[in-house]
This record gives sequence, structure tokens and C-alpha cells, in this order.
Amino acid sequence: MAKRNGSHKKEKELHPDVILANSISIIDFARKEGMNISYEDGYIARISDISGYGEIIVDKDSNSWEYTDQENKTTHGNTIRFAARMNEMEWNEAVDFLIEERASYLSNSEYNQSYLSRHPQRNHESKVKNVQADTSKNKDVSIVEYAKSIGLEVKEVNDRLALIPEYPSLLIHKKNNTWNNSEQGVKDGNLIQFVSKFQNVSEKEAVRLLDEYQNSNESVEQEVVLNQKNEQEVNLEKESETSTVDSSIENKEVSRDESKEFETDVREKESKRHTKAQLAEIIAGMRHGVDITQYDDPRLKANQMREIRYALEKGNSLKDFISPTVSAEYIKEVRLAMEDDTDLSLLQLNEKKDNIFSAEQVKEIRMGLKNGLLLDQVKVYAKNHLDAATMKELRLGLQDGFDKMKDLANGHFKAEDIHTIRIHLIVKKIMQTIQFQLRQFYENIIDVFKKQVIIKEPMEVPQGQDISRFARMNTASKEEELVNEAAFELNEVAQTLYESMEEDFYQKDYTFEQKKDAMKRAINEVVQKANEIEHVSGVELDVAVDEAVEFIVNEKEEKTLQNEAMKSMKAEFVEKFYEYENDHYTKLAEFAQDVIAEKSISYEHKVEILYQTLGEMYDEKVAKNWIEHLYQPESEIVEEVKVDHQEQEMKNSSTERFRQMYEAMEQETEIIEEYEFDLEQ
Repeated sequence: MAKRNGSHKKEKELHPDVILANSISIIDFARKEGMNISYEDGYIARISDISGYGEIIVDKDSNSWEYTDQENKTTHGNTIRFAARMNEMEWNEAVDFLIEERASYLSNSEYNQSYLSRHPQRNHESKVKNVQADTSKNKDVSIVEYAKSIGLEVKEVNDRLALIPEYPSLLIHKKNNTWNNSEQGVKDGNLIQFVSKFQNVSEKEAVRLLDEYQNSNESVEQEVVLNQKNEQEVNLEKESETSTVDSSIENKEVSRDESKEFETDVREKESKRHTKAQLAEIIAGMRHGVDITQYDDPRLKANQMREIRYALEKGNSLKDFISPTVSAEYIKEVRLAMEDDTDLSLLQLNEKKDNIFSAEQVKEIRMGLKNGLLLDQVKVYAKNHLDAATMKELRLGLQDGFDKMKDLANGHFKAEDIHTIRIHLIVKKIMQTIQFQLRQFYENIIDVFKKQVIIKEPMEVPQGQDISRFARMNTASKEEELVNEAAFELNEVAQTLYESMEEDFYQKDYTFEQKKDAMKRAINEVVQKANEIEHVSGVELDVAVDEAVEFIVNEKEEKTLQNEAMKSMKAEFVEKFYEYENDHYTKLAEFAQDVIAEKSISYEHKVEILYQTLGEMYDEKVAKNWIEHLYQPESEIVEEVKVDHQEQEMKNSSTERFRQMYEAMEQETEIIEEYEFDLEQ
């Protein structure tokens, strides 16, 4: 929400509309508007002024401009003032134009990046400039080390100073990495200048040489690190081999592979068990008569099972959206979409049964379809590279009928920027309707804000001038500007009021006419409240308006919070009921598990107890089905796996004995056959 800070000029600077409009690149705006750009490099551009005299100089880093006319008078500004000047429009009109056409232009940072990518030589110049400013990656290169690398003899005097005997007047300051040469008049020379001087190259070439030097050093360092890593790995392997040998000597009965296999078997059996929460969902499904086979899968979490059960209870099947990798929150959004009878084509899982969108993104898709957007309109913002907040702003804009949202769905605009554009468009539309349909009302309101502007920015009268004469002379010329200022004030108040009521508008599905009427009432309240405050307290109108806006905004927001609290309370009671129900089923699961885990009674007696309790509470079929889902205690699983492994070992042992016997028999047969052959000979 835009904050109102008292000073009108400060408000303009801080207002989201102004910030967003001024973020547009002046040069990109000039190019796309067909203006004459006579020169451009990585830092500045020159644009022919609309007056036909001289050029406007644009600073690309700060996205600002300056112009000096024939009388040597300097004018400067930012994107809004540039657009107003070059397109011959009012400041307010320039703001409106830039906000509404924001999608047509690049931001200053986007334009500068694009320019450097298209002009690599400028990029290189920029690198030189950055290095000279000591901001390049080469700032870590020591002049002393580089001097040694190119064959210069360096004598290090102490930890602060170094000399090069070949050049007696040269002194290197190690601490700040600079050098002086009194003979050549060099003071606080930097690394680039040193390389340029002693390698006899240009500063551009010096940057390249430094890059090569640093890259070669990094390669050597990486090689050293890699060798150290390889040595460590070899040592670890040796230690591991030694440890394995020692372990095999200490315990020859169970090999490491066998131990790992044993643990895997235990985990596999445990993974097939249901938790208490899962069992609670299964018995709840049985109790409500739904097809539990759709979610009877231990890989699903209990909250995933619950959402599937809720859908089944409403007569809907989520079988196409069931996967252990799909969150419960995602399944919930699909369930709600089904209940709204909306198109589910955008929510389908991919071939690997993974969700394409997050649950928060799916909510925005669902809300768009629920609130009357066509599938093609929802596809405008249903893109997985857009975050949920951005998708929401695009959705709300499309719901208000603004096709410009399509131009903002390319991933280049942040949610807060789209919000600023959307609020600007809807409030402008409402205020224009009020202005044309209710002209008398609008003019009365504008009069109030004109007075507020006059109080904030009193007219300055030169000394010695007749006040009444001065007022008459300037009234006509100031009137239009005053109306524009008042319209800006009113527009800002309207935006502040609209944002305080927006949540309520969308919850109750207000039409445009209803929004307009609500805004008219709210603005009227501000004026009445401001008059009351001014009359009672004697404060100036500008302060009274600010206080009135704050009072009404707080009132509107409080009402919205009360409505939210009421909805939340209703939902809380419903949720509490389901919690009690889930607690009930969870306690039944605990009871049944306690019975199964009891070691003092036989399995047959356990089943009999469960039939007598669960069977009487529900029916025998439910009890039987549920008993089949109860899992064994962990100790029983471990024992069962041990038995399985022992049986397998016996089987393997028997197989080995039979194999040895068979080989022995084959050897005997060969000996006999050889003996018989010898006899025959």
C-alpha cells in the first residue's frame, strides 16, 4: 500500500507509480519512440532535444539526463520528466503513459545488460574501468607477485614496502597494492598501470594479461587441491581396506554385504507397514464407505490419504493425481477444483507422476477458473517459471479485464511491479468513470484537493509586488498545473483506499460498478472526515486529509479482518470436528496395535479380541479388513527376517554340499573311465 508521508514532493518520489515509471530505460524509451540518438557508448548517450537546439546527455548508470539550453540554463531529470518533455505532455500524463505501457520498454538494468552483450568491446572497456576503480576480480593480484612472475627482481624491505633494484626510484606499497615512481611522477599507481608500464602494452591488453595470469594461478591451485584430495582418497581407501581386514578377522560369521542385505530386508518389511495416522485414515474410509483401495498405500502420507478420502466422500476420484511425490496441499487444490467443477487439464501430472506446478501456483490456476476466466486466459499466467505471487497479480488483473497483463507474463516483471500497474489501471478506470458520470461530485472533490495542494505548496510572491495583482496574473497559468497536482493527490488517496478494500472486493466478487460505488463512498467519507477534523481541531486541510485517509483505511482493514476472523472461526470449528474424528480413529489404531504387540497371548486370541471390539463398533467386514492392515511389532519383523536368512543359509549350505558331492562323483567317474580305458589297452 502506498504510504502518505506529508510532503507532496516526497510522496511523488516514494510513490510506487513513480518508482516503476522511472525504472524504464531512458535510452530504450527514446529508441522505441523514434528519437534521434546521435551517440552511445557503455556510459552515456546523446539525444537530440525536441527544441531543435543542442542535445540531451543521458547517464546510463543512473538513468538520468541533463540538458543545457541557449541561455545556458540547465534542466535535468529522470524517465518521467524526459517522457513529458520529449512527448510534450504533463508530468501526470507521462506517469500514466509509462505505467500503462511498461511492458513495451526495458528497465535500465535490462537495457544496459543487453547493450553490453551486443557491444563486447564496450564490455571490455567497462572491465578496464572497473579494475581501475579497484572493483575487478584482479584486485586480489599482488603487484609484488606479478612483478616476480615477469622476471623482475623484487626486494621486500618489510611487510609494508618492497623495492625493484633495477628501478631505484620505484617503491611498492604492499598493504594497499600501489606503487610510486618519483622519477616518472607516478603516485599511487594501480595494478593495471603497473602491468601496462612494465609489459609495454595498453591498459586493455593489461587487463587481458592479468586475466590470463590469474586463470593460470587458479588452475595451479585447483591442481594442487585435486592432488591433495586424491591423496586423501587413497589414504581413506587404505584405511578402509585395513578396517575391513580387521573386521573380517574379528567376526568371520557375518560379512559386510550380508549385514547390509539384512538391514535392507528389515527396512523393506517396515516400509510396508502402516503408521497409526495412516491406519486412522483407512478405518475412516471404511467407516464412510469409500473405496480405500485408491489410497491404501503405505508410501502415501496420512495427510495425502486424507485429501483423497475427502474427495471420495464427495463422490470424486483423484486416481490420476495420486503419487507419493505429490504433496497433500497439491492434492487439496485439485480436490477443491473438482468440487468447483472446473477444467483440470492444466493440473495434470507429468509422465513421471510428478506435479508441474507448486500447490500455491495451482491455487491461482483454480481461483482464475473459479472466478470466471476462460482457459486461454488462465494459460496466460499458468507458467511454472512464474512464482505464485506473480501469478496472483496477473490473475487479478485479467479478472478486472486488463489485457495488458498478457504482456507482463514473460517472467521479466516482479509481482510488486505488476501490482503497481494493476492498481494504477483499475483506480484510473474507476476515477475516469466517476469523473464522466458524476462530474459535479468529481469537481467538488478536486476542489478540496486543490486547497490541500495550495496549503502544501503556497504561492511565492516576490518582494514589493501587489499580492492581488500577482495572483490575477498567475491564476490562469497555474490553474491547469494546480488541477493536475490535485488529481495526483486524489489518485494517490484513491489507490490507498482501493488497496485497503481490495481483499473484500475479490472475496465478495464485486462487479466494476460495485467497486466504483464503494470507492465513491470511501472518497466522500475522507472529505467529510477531513472537514470534521479541520473544524474540530483547527488543523490545516492537508494534515486533515492524511488523518482522514488513515482513519478510513484502518476502518476498512479492520472490517476485512473481522470478516476474515469470522470465516476463520467457521473453518476452525469444521477443522476441529475433523480433528476429533481423526483423533478417534487414531486412538482405535493405537488400541489395535497394542493388542497385536502383546506377546502373552496367541495371534488367534488377538484376532478374536479385535473382532469382539471393532466388529461390534462397526461390522465384522470392516474389522476383518482392518485387521489385515495391522502391522507386526518391529521386534517380530527382525525375528522373521532372521529366520528367513537362516533358512536361506541352510538352503545355500545344502546346495553347496550337494554341489561338492556331485563334483566328487564326477571326479570318481573320470578316474574309473580312465582305469577302464587303460585295461582295454
